[in-house]
Amino acid sequence: LRVELNEVKDALRDSELQKMILQIDGSSEPEKELEKLMEGQAFQQFANKILDIISAQQ
Repeated sequence: LRVELNEVKDALRDSELQKMILQIDGSSEPEKELEKLMEGQAFQQFANKILDIISAQQ
C-alpha cells in the first residue's frame, strides 16, 4: 500500500495532472470534464491507480 500511495503522491507533483484536476474542479459540468479527461492515458492511469488502492482496502 505504501508504494501505491507514494506513486499517487509522485503523480500529484506533475503540473499537467494538476491542471487536469483543476479543470475538473473548476468546471460547471465536472462529470463531463472527467469523462473527457478519462479518454487520455495520463489521467486514466492516475484514476486507475487510485481505484486500485481503494479496491485493495475493501
